Amino acid sequence: MKVFALILGAGKGERLGFQLPKAFVPLRGKPLFVHSVLAFEEVKEIQGGAIVVPEGWEGEAEKHLISLKKRWKVTKGGKTRQESAFFGLLALEDLRPDYVLIHDAARPL
Repeated sequence: MKVFALILGAGKGERLGFQLPKAFVPLRGKPLFVHSVLAFEEVKEIQGGAIVVPEGWEGEAEKHLISLKKRWKVTKGGKTRQESAFFGLLALEDLRPDYVLIHDAARPL
């Protein structure tokens, strides 16, 4: 059975008052989304996943995934949460998942 995680982190986070997207706001020295990725790295049933980030932030996200043991993809988000989830599912399509767990990057703990 192929199980993957989809982490939605394409929100702008304007209400937070930061100059960077919400998924990249630092928490304990790491961007928010990295805490979720590291948690999924510890779940043996999950083979990897995809992280959806704002357009233009894909490269920055990839920098944080280089040393991980599971396969993680990065893709750009859409105009809505639903569109971002769709883009994330498309990013995982070639892996032919049986199940995809969808998680919000803004809730890392």
